[in-house]
Amino acid sequence: MSSQMAFVGRAVAGFRPNHESGGIAPSDFTDTDITEVGVLRAVAWYMEKNPLPGKPTMAPGELEFMKPLNASGLFKAYFQADVSPNRFGKALKEIIDGNNQVEIYHTEDSSFFFHCEDVGKRSSFLELVGRDVFQRFFNLEGYSLTFVIDTTGSMANDIQQVKEVSIKLLRKYSGSPDAPYNFILVPFNDPDVGPVRVTHSVDRFESFISGLTVTGGGDCPEMSLTGLKLALQESMPRSKIFIFTDAGAKDASLLDEVKVLIDSSKSEVNSALTGYCSSRKRRGTVEESPEASHRRYSNLYEELAAYSGGYYMMTSKSELTQVLGIMELSLNAAPVKVTRARLRGTLFSFPVDETLTEITVSIKSTSSSRFSMGVLQPSGAQVTSTETVIDRESYKVVKVTRIDQRGAWSVTVSPSGSYEVEIGGKSLFDFSYQVMQQWDEYVLPIQGRPVKGSNYTVSLKMAGESEGAQVQRLVSVSEEGDSMGSIALNQTSDATGNLLAIAPLSFQAATTLLRVEGLSPGGLNFSRVNPDPVSTESVKIVPIAGQNGTMPPGGLLEVSVLVVNDGSEASFSFNVWDDLGFLQSFRPSGSVLNPGETLILTATFLATGDNSSFASSIATFTARSSSAQNYLKLSITVIPETALEIDEIPPVHRLLNFYMPCVGQIQHQADCSRHIWNMRFSARDAHSAVTVRINTDPSRLSCRPRRTKDSKDVICQYDANCCSPYAEVLISDENGNTDSFTVDYRRPRPTVA
Repeated sequence: MSSQMAFVGRAVAGFRPNHESGGIAPSDFTDTDITEVGVLRAVAWYMEKNPLPGKPTMAPGELEFMKPLNASGLFKAYFQADVSPNRFGKALKEIIDGNNQVEIYHTEDSSFFFHCEDVGKRSSFLELVGRDVFQRFFNLEGYSLTFVIDTTGSMANDIQQVKEVSIKLLRKYSGSPDAPYNFILVPFNDPDVGPVRVTHSVDRFESFISGLTVTGGGDCPEMSLTGLKLALQESMPRSKIFIFTDAGAKDASLLDEVKVLIDSSKSEVNSALTGYCSSRKRRGTVEESPEASHRRYSNLYEELAAYSGGYYMMTSKSELTQVLGIMELSLNAAPVKVTRARLRGTLFSFPVDETLTEITVSIKSTSSSRFSMGVLQPSGAQVTSTETVIDRESYKVVKVTRIDQRGAWSVTVSPSGSYEVEIGGKSLFDFSYQVMQQWDEYVLPIQGRPVKGSNYTVSLKMAGESEGAQVQRLVSVSEEGDSMGSIALNQTSDATGNLLAIAPLSFQAATTLLRVEGLSPGGLNFSRVNPDPVSTESVKIVPIAGQNGTMPPGGLLEVSVLVVNDGSEASFSFNVWDDLGFLQSFRPSGSVLNPGETLILTATFLATGDNSSFASSIATFTARSSSAQNYLKLSITVIPETALEIDEIPPVHRLLNFYMPCVGQIQHQADCSRHIWNMRFSARDAHSAVTVRINTDPSRLSCRPRRTKDSKDVICQYDANCCSPYAEVLISDENGNTDSFTVDYRRPRPTVA
């Protein structure tokens, strides 16, 4: 065999978890890239097999092999409309983040690994889990429109108004890509909450609301946060939730738990109040609430709306109908926030790029004063074809569905004053972000909330048709909309062509919104604000490396985390829970921590004896003081005894054929792409199926079982052009054992940075 082929006995260097960790070229495939390609192919194959009702059947490979294959293009081709893939992106991110965490905490425990390539093996994963689970796993079903309704006696007229307005809107959008996947109703009273009613039918949803019985309500407050918590648990990720009440929350102690659910689901909570009382007073009495954790908010409903990027509306019962139009803004399959700012004066400008198909303008007087407004196009002409969503003295929202001009638009208000301005719209061109931190040699996503004043890396990923776009600045924005500073972005890309940008950032405020500015694919100025705020804390919870996260049926498991107080001396209370009820106990329940002091929080879990198959539960650890709160989520897995047998024998490979014409100057010539090199090799393991990965271009690698349905022994073929006579191959079994080899004919060899 040629001496120019290098064989190594470890994971090859090219398989880093992500591009943020550095050390590789943008065209090299990382674990993140390979996962994304595999998942997109699986989802594309599923979509081809399951066309939408009324849509034509798709040809095999029409979506799976589309170029380029990305989430925005795939969803647009499937729905034949602008439908954002952000819910699917959340599922993909959770898979990637989970594998990244394995790099730190469970490198020796193969039960934690998610074999990302297996998802892309066409129908294998779909056949394993079934259609319904496949849809839920990747959040393909869409979003829920969820109503959380107070059913005490004073709410009868409110409920009737909500039903009349909402059903009219839902019928208007029924059958469109903007319509919700399902409708959920969660009634609450005191002490009763529920039952939860779920339907896909507008008619059934109307009957659910009509069937509500109002009773009681002679005093305040009610169990509103228990109802909201249940709604967050039952709704799809990134859902639109509306809470209707005229009372405060009797269960305000659940506020932090509700915020954790908002963090994990990314759902939007909108509050419509027709009065407020937080004690045993007459309903409709508007008073300052002691429940809100920040002095700026009048009550916790406003706090939760701001925290989740939703709307807060306080009105009278007679005027409730006038603000319910805000629900129409939720019926948007591709929502974006263009900008959010504080206007001091009479004129505010904002960019409208070529990807926006509609605009919404929201203006609120900070002094609750009467004002008038207008929307101006770049030519200076006033827009007359606006739809009024809300028209109150101190709060107005209008929608522009016809955009004739692109460029710098303006909003005018009179009189001059202080206003909160938010510009939204509809577009696939948007961005997501991750807050990341250095862990040994890797840069990986943090868990929980960042610590105020600490240094982080913010990674931005553009979605939609972003080719040609330039991301130039990352702006930190306060909750009120004031700019707190900007930083230049380093633009790059990953191996699949996604546009990335990375910047170092230290969060100094309690809450920060992130705004990206630059040039759109068409060369116009653009602005986008991510609706998910970054909330900082002065306490953090850190996993302890090397712990086992699995237990057999009937077995006990202890998991410990490290609580670190980065703030002033405080008394902390601790809590632990998990999705499947495995938790038996935790210790301690509370402690006083001095500045810089740490504490070990330990939880004990028990898998009941009837768990004879795999089961996974998410455990949540929380630490809370009067001024700080943070959380950490860890996976707890039940593994049958038969699956705990240890296999430490790695797979093996054998080169069967190898053709390399890329010698001399061929690889440096203009026509290097016309010359092809190839190799054929086998990969085999004695005990389990093998997975083969390559760090250059996975689409040019094909593997098939040597014998029918025997994935323990496969034959692989790979070819590439002479512009890149290089490949790193990693072969792994289901127990984490690996074999690898490298082909490198590059001349001269690149130097290691």
